[in-house]
Amino acid sequence: MNYRLLKYNLINFNYKTKKKAYQNRFFGRLLANYFLNEYSIEHFVKVLKYYSNKNFFKHLFEDFPKEYYILQEKYNLDLSSKNRIHLFYLISNNENYCLECNKRILTNNSFCSIKCSNLNRSKDILYKEKLKNSIKESYNKISEENKIIKNNKISNSVKNKCSFMSKEEKSNLFSNNEFKSFKFLNFEKKFPNLILNCNEDYFYQNKYLPVECKICGNKWNFTKSTSYAKTECRICVPYEKHISQNEIFNFVSLYNNCEINLKNIIYPKELDIYCGNNTSGKFAIEYNGLMYHSEGNSELKMFKNKHKNYHLDKTNSCEEKNIQLFHIFENEWLDENKKNIWKSVLLSKMNKTNKIFARKCTIKEVKSEEAKKFENKNHLQGSSTSSIRIGLYYENELVSLMTFGKARFSKQYEYELIRFCSKLNNTIVGGASKLLKYFEKTYNPKSLVSYANRRWSTGHLYQTLGFNFLHNSTPNYFYFKSINKLLSRNKFQKHKLESILENFNKNISESENMFNNNYRRIFDSGNKVFFKKYK
Repeated sequence: MNYRLLKYNLINFNYKTKKKAYQNRFFGRLLANYFLNEYSIEHFVKVLKYYSNKNFFKHLFEDFPKEYYILQEKYNLDLSSKNRIHLFYLISNNENYCLECNKRILTNNSFCSIKCSNLNRSKDILYKEKLKNSIKESYNKISEENKIIKNNKISNSVKNKCSFMSKEEKSNLFSNNEFKSFKFLNFEKKFPNLILNCNEDYFYQNKYLPVECKICGNKWNFTKSTSYAKTECRICVPYEKHISQNEIFNFVSLYNNCEINLKNIIYPKELDIYCGNNTSGKFAIEYNGLMYHSEGNSELKMFKNKHKNYHLDKTNSCEEKNIQLFHIFENEWLDENKKNIWKSVLLSKMNKTNKIFARKCTIKEVKSEEAKKFENKNHLQGSSTSSIRIGLYYENELVSLMTFGKARFSKQYEYELIRFCSKLNNTIVGGASKLLKYFEKTYNPKSLVSYANRRWSTGHLYQTLGFNFLHNSTPNYFYFKSINKLLSRNKFQKHKLESILENFNKNISESENMFNNNYRRIFDSGNKVFFKKYK
């Protein structure tokens, strides 16, 4: 057993492993090499310091492995605690010894002189020669007939490929002529649709080249490599990641210069679409495919579980850099009505909507049926139950709506501002403040609370209306079976699941029951909570 330890090479052993069994085995091999090969204690300490760290030694010096005690019985070695302390003292003092002659060294070098380093290298050369000789011996054991068969297979395969080819075809096949011809002068011939925005010196000294598309004027960095990565304009030739994501990118890029799939903004996270030159502030868009951004039971690795704060972390990291991040769920973009709402939201962010002034509008209360139709057509969350509905009318047409009701989630507040939305592709200047003032004068509220969904809102509107920021709520979640519709979590509370699900188990949680019935769960970014108190 002891001689078996000497057969293994210490360099090839994984000494950084966290498993104690492997650590003990490594230390036992060091001890065997030390005692059986008559190494000096300085050399032994040097090897220990080279292969591991202090925390590793503390575990080993407290409890030596079995190999150590077997060697003690066989060779009558002194294993008192003094020797252990002496070894650890040498290691903790960071004293260095030459690996060849065991002299003490003050520097962090491995050898005390050039002679010792050359001797060590010569040993390595001898070891490599031994390996070569062993390979030659194993190769000589093969019969000559098998050698001829192998050589003929290789030569025939090469002949079959190259016999019908000319010299020019061979040079084109085995040499990268495209990369050789990639020069500053013939860049326009190679890429006729691109404009190179740099001089010749910058071209040869840098890997990334600034280019511009002649067709649409899009600008990006061209990667100078053999693969010619990012050589095509992403607007003219969209990136083949997802059809819907490309559709969003093409829509936004009509009004603003945008980039796609960037990792350098909130590294190491990736942004699907980024617009940094917008007049009303920087913004980014995340297209969240439901299967890829959710959690549930699946055998496929591509549908890995996303943690609860996955979307929230991206939102927070963007807010730290003054970037508003829009999260578009897949089911919303597949729905034509909600797709139009999202387009209106993005147009308002880019200041491309039609403006209507609130002073030109008349204000009055709205009936419930008319309010529901307006909310379903113009708000991403659709209609909701409300007792107070106030609207602005421009030329006898409802253009803006604000709804109120009793506070639903907190009894500390009297009223809740439930919905506020405007007609698609229109911005009502001063509309929110006019509607809120009408509510305050008419109903005299004592307190008011509201929630801004962080998937599409930053909450700046509430601050202009005189609200105070309270806190950020935890992310909300939804269940789904098909990608066309998200289901509210309120419908799937645990006490309701027994009558809904086919397979129900009382001993497991709500989410586990849903996952066992082929449901998946997706989280949003939470809400910003605002409140306003009146005297």
